[in-house]
Amino acid sequence: MHWKKSIAFIFLLFFLAGCNVMSGDTEEKRLRLVESTNVVTLDSVLATDTSSINVLNNVGEGLMRLGADHQPTYGLAEKVEVSDDGLEYTFYLRENAKWSDGESVHASDFEYAWEKAINPQTNAKNARIFFDIKNAQAYHKGEVKVEEVGIKVENDQVLKVTLEQPAPHFQSMLTLPIFQPQRKEIVEKYGDEYGSNSIEVYSGPFMIMSMDAQKMILKKNEYYWDFDTVNIDQVEILTIKNTEKGIQAYQSGEVDATKLDQEFIDAFKGSPGYLRVDMARVQYVLLNQKNEFLANKHIKRAVTLALNRDQIVNEILKDGSEPAGSIVPPSISGVDNQTYREMAGGKELITFNIKEAQKEFKLGLEELQLTEAPEDIQLLGYDDSRRYVSIEIKKQLRDVLGFTVLLNSPISGEKHKLTDRHEFDMTVTRWRGDYDDAMNYLQAWTKSNRLNHISFANTEYDSLLQKAKQATSKKERIKHLIAAEKLLISSPEGQAIVPLYYINESYLQNPDVVNFYRHPFGPDYSLKWVDKKVKS
Repeated sequence: MHWKKSIAFIFLLFFLAGCNVMSGDTEEKRLRLVESTNVVTLDSVLATDTSSINVLNNVGEGLMRLGADHQPTYGLAEKVEVSDDGLEYTFYLRENAKWSDGESVHASDFEYAWEKAINPQTNAKNARIFFDIKNAQAYHKGEVKVEEVGIKVENDQVLKVTLEQPAPHFQSMLTLPIFQPQRKEIVEKYGDEYGSNSIEVYSGPFMIMSMDAQKMILKKNEYYWDFDTVNIDQVEILTIKNTEKGIQAYQSGEVDATKLDQEFIDAFKGSPGYLRVDMARVQYVLLNQKNEFLANKHIKRAVTLALNRDQIVNEILKDGSEPAGSIVPPSISGVDNQTYREMAGGKELITFNIKEAQKEFKLGLEELQLTEAPEDIQLLGYDDSRRYVSIEIKKQLRDVLGFTVLLNSPISGEKHKLTDRHEFDMTVTRWRGDYDDAMNYLQAWTKSNRLNHISFANTEYDSLLQKAKQATSKKERIKHLIAAEKLLISSPEGQAIVPLYYINESYLQNPDVVNFYRHPFGPDYSLKWVDKKVKS
């Protein structure tokens, strides 16, 4: 009878080998991902690039983090108390909030990191995101001392934050890596080298084991307060800059997920691993208002009306992106379970209109005393697959208005430099939402904002945003934001920003990978809840 038991056992092994097993198995679970660029810095205060932010979101954690529903959920904080006037937030840290070396995370670690971010000597590009905090902007400008900033440590586990005015989006902002804690002694140990390779200690679900130009390896953090929720033991992040090579790696089983661009959408749409993700991002054309021709209200309106966004989305992109006639994407929240766009009336602010575009263009030429458009106006575009969008814009402006622009597609870094220096006439660019709030898409265009690369200036617009900041109710706040967006996009006083499309993205993802949450704003994804079926 022993041979019968042996055969039965062998059959059982073969059966189990073909089974997909989730959490609870003993085999180490590995997730393999692709990033198209290398991490620039692991200093959460200085990180602005996508790859760095994605990694920091998974090796670090702040008071809050984005949950499965893309809304703020508690991270290292276990609760928060908000004053009736919405100005004071008291955060209580978890007793088991630990760094990856077993040391406790203290409220002073947050105070140190946040004050570092707004210190003008740090030169953090995103310091502005702290300016809702009382005196943060004033300290950044050198007008007050750091002791006057509304960030106070009550004790090791209690942090009190005072705001300039109520900010309903404040907890959403706290999910960003720039709000993560830092250990002062570790930062000072590395000095200027902090974040260039390792930051030594981590507060999130994973920790970095190794990192080079080709690959980064993350390991589950055994001291993470919610250790039992984390299912993946090891994450390998490969740097693959070419989309086609990423697809090849996916098809050969080297990686579990990779991004697609428009050249490959049709080939994979409908396949088991195809995934489309709605993003809170918008692509638009900026018109530099220092250019006399492009500053003319009729010319601006003509350019806005002359672009056929449906054609760009359906014939050029073909990636699930949607035509945009506004600047705030459909996925951004409003109040009372309505989206911002629903509260704005559910309609786009501008549409394609050939006849009206031609009429406005003619009026603009007459007003400028020109018989035809200047021949030297350049359109900055991308040097990657997105260059086809710039080519289509050039074609449409020529066909509808007889307006021929010169295409300039410098490499990405050079394009950013030209934009930052305001050295362009027109440029195709995008805005990636940092957090779930319409203000995030509108505040860049105030006169004093450092991101206002087009020199747009309108006192009524600035006033509407200020009224939104000072509003005593959420509905009143949204009302002012809606009015500001309308002025910016569709009124004669605005229209220096020409919306193109709301960006959606497509991926190939191993169907055995579940609970992989890709976020529409902020970091691209969270790995805390990911699980993967394994063969055992």
